Amino acid sequence: MHIFSHPLAESVKKARSRMDLTQEQVAALAETNTRTISSIENEKSNTRMNILFPLVRALRIDPREFYYPEMGMESSVKHQLRVLIDNCSDEEAAILLSTTEAMLNAMRKKDAYAATVKNESLTPL
Repeated sequence: MHIFSHPLAESVKKARSRMDLTQEQVAALAETNTRTISSIENEKSNTRMNILFPLVRALRIDPREFYYPEMGMESSVKHQLRVLIDNCSDEEAAILLSTTEAMLNAMRKKDAYAATVKNESLTPL
């Protein structure tokens, strides 16, 4: 079919599985029919934007998955974190940002300190 058919099919199948949805449920979310979803997943569809846009949004697919499959996929943990953040209010996101920055700084300082101590213990006197 087309160069994008396989990455799109894989992205849709993976997202549908991750969300534990049937093709019928995905079709309802994307306001299309089951045959369209099946065609996409079986790489037999030249998907139009009026189908692709609501499908990608309903399944929360990162478009880079099928536009740039060579970039590799982010871990499922990062994906889950991104979905949580996407569902936050601006106020919640601001709190998460400052909390996360503080936590990362503390973790990185601890790692740097541990590396320094390890290196000093390996250095001959």
